Amino acid sequence: MPYLLVLVAFFSLLYHGVCHGQTQLKFCVEDSEYPPFNYQQRNANSQSELVGYDIDLLKRVFLAEKIACEVVALPWRRCLKEVEQGFIDGAMSASLNERRQRLFIPSVPYYFLHPSYYYLKQAYPNGLPLEDVSRLLEFGPVCGISGFNYDNFGINHVEKIYRIKDLYLLPKMLAQKRCRFFLARSEVFSATIAINGLHDLKQSLARQLIPNVPPEPFHLLVSPLSPNKDLILSLFNSKVTSLQSAGQLDRLLEYHLYIIQQFEP
Repeated sequence: MPYLLVLVAFFSLLYHGVCHGQTQLKFCVEDSEYPPFNYQQRNANSQSELVGYDIDLLKRVFLAEKIACEVVALPWRRCLKEVEQGFIDGAMSASLNERRQRLFIPSVPYYFLHPSYYYLKQAYPNGLPLEDVSRLLEFGPVCGISGFNYDNFGINHVEKIYRIKDLYLLPKMLAQKRCRFFLARSEVFSATIAINGLHDLKQSLARQLIPNVPPEPFHLLVSPLSPNKDLILSLFNSKVTSLQSAGQLDRLLEYHLYIIQQFEP
């Protein structure tokens, strides 16, 4: 059996839904989808079911400990606000900046993404590699997503980024000349294009990795007000470290990338 099919067979055995147990934990993710880390199941039987790398990882951390956990999808600003206020125990798939380090307790990183910028090929047929990505603002408006953190993209004046709600709409902003460029983590953007069936966009877009910027770590942000914060961090950090050492986090990510690739034509 091909290696990726073995992965599918293995991970399809994971229970999809909330974790079950006595202690009740609650986590939130971005509601407009952030594949392959969280996205909506797309089949006739479970159209609205939330699946992804984040959801399966939480199950692997807490299910064995008989700890119940619920994952809810919320607008990203609301997700962070409810974690800050202690209504939700933690937010998954969060990058760090100074403010977040002050308001939350971050876990160890459990994956890394590549900050990139995109533009229309026809606008720059010879490409536009820049040593200083802040120069993008000199060429025209730069787009991003509301609530997302771009502090790790090496760009000055992130307040000047024009924000919209949904990642899959960013190429449309270029086509309508409302933006000259947009910022995205390349792995998530590629998965977003695939899962929304926007395959033709790949041909019109050019991508550049942002130079001199290392892969960006992503964390679980835990609320300092959560009564279970120590338990969450201890179990999550320990399990992530163990899974990383065994190569199982890589295999879990491969599995979800494989599932998303099935949306390709």
